[in-house]
Amino acid sequence: METLRRAVACHCLPQPIRRAIHAAVELGATGIQFNARQELRPTDLSDSGRRQLRHDLEIEGLTISSLAFPTRRSLYDPEQIEARISGLKQTLEFAYQLHVPIVVARVGAIPSDKDSEDYKLLVNVLSDVARHSNRVGTTLAITPT
Repeated sequence: METLRRAVACHCLPQPIRRAIHAAVELGATGIQFNARQELRPTDLSDSGRRQLRHDLEIEGLTISSLAFPTRRSLYDPEQIEARISGLKQTLEFAYQLHVPIVVARVGAIPSDKDSEDYKLLVNVLSDVARHSNRVGTTLAITPT
């Protein structure tokens, strides 16, 4: 029988990352989720820093189960859409480099009218990001609100 694997979101352990890693181990977690916009940004770690983080987690028996990419606005909101999409793509690449299988992103409320401009824009955005996700080898998991 397969053992149940547990992961904890780092933001639930309000302390510096190193201490949060130890707290996750003490809770019996085998994985940890980081917020890629606040806790562990792609620009925060060099290549050697990324390798060191993976090594430190491996020593503790942890993996990064996913990266979260929270947004204030829906993914298809036209205001600053290019920056949001660029940040999400950068996070997908970052996840691949850290050997993280999943990036979780909030898309916002899914428009009910399939003929609306918002719906069409959402489909275009998700298609573009999905192509990028497939190219870099990381899965995008979306959450509506």
